[in-house]
Amino acid sequence: MFGFSKEEVLAKAIKNACSNKLNTYEHEIQQILRRYQMPPKMSESELSHLTLQARRNYLNAVCDSIWSSFSVSNPNTHARFKLALMSPQMTGLPEEINVDYLNTNGISAGVVFALAFFALTNKQINSPKLFRTMSILSHYQNDLMESVLTKFDKA
Repeated sequence: MFGFSKEEVLAKAIKNACSNKLNTYEHEIQQILRRYQMPPKMSESELSHLTLQARRNYLNAVCDSIWSSFSVSNPNTHARFKLALMSPQMTGLPEEINVDYLNTNGISAGVVFALAFFALTNKQINSPKLFRTMSILSHYQNDLMESVLTKFDKA
């Protein structure tokens, strides 16, 4: 009666992974800023490239954390997650969210939710509620990254 749904448990696990892996993002940003402040002067395009790489590394670390948890708990779920990573459209994600997109941009918390939901249930993301959960998770993750940038901006 008062149990949480799979969606709620999954969303909470992803939020926890976002929080737990935030230190990787913070560390990379800190290293980039140190390097930026040292001679020779780093170009703005190099700074942009490195910050996008730090973002992608953080997003993927969160994804890896969730995927790794499946390897321990359920090998079938782990295998379905891998399958969904290789063909994201099978999860109900839009066509533009393909392997090339994920390689270029990283795997946001919302996409992790779609992949993991498919892996756990063998069902596609196909309702406004599930898409809303994806959006909430991605915004949560972006807010965490923004808090790191704000922290260094004030320093």
